Amino acid sequence: MYKLVILLVLGLVIIPYVRGDLDDSRTAASGSSTAPSTAPAQTSASIVDSTQAATIAPTTTRPAPTTAAPTTQPPMTTIVTVTTQKPVTVPPTVSSAEPVQTTMTTPIEPTGQSGATVSTTPINTDATSTTRLTTTPPALLPIFKCDFNGPCFGAGIFDVVTGLQFSPPSPLTADSEPPRGPISDALATTNPTDNNEKCELPFRPQINNTTQTSWDMWFCYNEACPTASSPSAACVLGEYGLITLPPSRSNVTVTDSLTPNVPPKPRDASGAQCLRFYYYFTVYDGEDWGQQIQLWTRPSNGGDRVEVGILTVNDMKENKWTRGQVPLERTSTNTVLEIDFKIVNDDRPTNAAKNRSVNFAMDVVELYDYNCSYVEEVLDGVIRPVASTPKPDEPDLALILGLSLGLGIPVLLLAIGGTVFFVKKQKGKSKDRDDISMDSHPNATNYNDNSSDNPFSF
Repeated sequence: MYKLVILLVLGLVIIPYVRGDLDDSRTAASGSSTAPSTAPAQTSASIVDSTQAATIAPTTTRPAPTTAAPTTQPPMTTIVTVTTQKPVTVPPTVSSAEPVQTTMTTPIEPTGQSGATVSTTPINTDATSTTRLTTTPPALLPIFKCDFNGPCFGAGIFDVVTGLQFSPPSPLTADSEPPRGPISDALATTNPTDNNEKCELPFRPQINNTTQTSWDMWFCYNEACPTASSPSAACVLGEYGLITLPPSRSNVTVTDSLTPNVPPKPRDASGAQCLRFYYYFTVYDGEDWGQQIQLWTRPSNGGDRVEVGILTVNDMKENKWTRGQVPLERTSTNTVLEIDFKIVNDDRPTNAAKNRSVNFAMDVVELYDYNCSYVEEVLDGVIRPVASTPKPDEPDLALILGLSLGLGIPVLLLAIGGTVFFVKKQKGKSKDRDDISMDSHPNATNYNDNSSDNPFSF
């Protein structure tokens, strides 16, 4: 019975599909038999507009070759419809593997309905097969900048110099010491030289044709530096700000409001900002005399100042210009910046070995009205990962899952094994009881089989 039901169900499902296929094949056959064998090939290009369009006389072109017998088929025509209200524009060119010069010529007959004219327009599609889309980051300009090529920052306190006074005496000897101050400004070695190449730093100046100094030079020496194609290319020199602390002086403070001086101005220089600059201070043979540059912010109308950054000997890795960056949070434009150039452990007056001057220098001081992370990303291409701290009240899902699987699976296996063992043991006991029950009634079986002992047998 169930086989008959299955056959009926299959029949109900398959028969409609078979009928549909037959109907489709018949429809296709009838459609192909009624389609005309000779239809004119016509191409129409139009520009649609809400105003009335002027129809231009068709342009006759040579029909496409065919292998069929000649017929009276009309020639292929191209109908171009041009509007009268909006100008005709040429669409953007399409890139191709090779440059292509395409010229489209459309004869036009004047009509009484339109005064539109269409001229022959060459379409030049000079493009390569691959196109690379690039995005240009927005221009990031500081609101304040000082490169010390004019009075701008710490005027009257910084000495504006070129640094040539720190150049080692010439000619160099084996006993010549490295410079104790920058002998060129910070941009001299970062900007291209006169041959449009940057300095290759560090280098060791030549003492003679076969001997070099034992120390590295990180500045332009004798107003030049080696580049990739020249052993000595002329540097483009500028100036920087210098503060010198002789043994009798241990601290100098520079205060500046950092008033915006880069157009457009004025503007409210407050909120999250980033202060960037180049700095330098003298380090003799790596010894820490407590040279420090401390940066503070303070309301201009009085109040306590807040430390925003500190630079020590540990930050001066080499005898060179070093990039400094300090995030600021200014409450208003009236907040001023204070920079302390100081020597903390200053025993120079009493220590003959330390009876030397310490030079502090700054260059290219810039203030950006953005946070430092964004400034680094745009200017330096540095993207710092954002550190995520887990919430203390959130459960450790990985630990919970691990403990659940580590302890739950063995317990589950033990439970299954115990259940199987118990069932098997119960089945064994039941079978033993059945055998004992059958063995306990032997006389009844014999009584039924033995007709002579059965009182009811005849």
